[in-house]
Amino acid sequence: MEYVLRDCRGSAVTSDMSSRGILIQTDRILKPGKRVQLLIDWPAVLDGAIPLRLVVSGKVLRSGRRGTAVSVLQYEFRIRPKGPEKA
Repeated sequence: MEYVLRDCRGSAVTSDMSSRGILIQTDRILKPGKRVQLLIDWPAVLDGAIPLRLVVSGKVLRSGRRGTAVSVLQYEFRIRPKGPEKA
């Protein structure tokens, strides 16, 4: 998955997910209170052929060596782009 902040972008791994929050492992410590967008390639496909991406708008709750907790403010499924996407 990818995360997008106003001033940077990076890759991450999803550790735990619910409808209210997501725990991710990032390559850096993210500042609590910052708005973040998460781009998660979804494992299921639409109509057996169309790849999906979960796009989450959230807020960083805490970030440390054990991971970054993000509260989910809004989410939607989109069709996954074929190449790299610019958020």
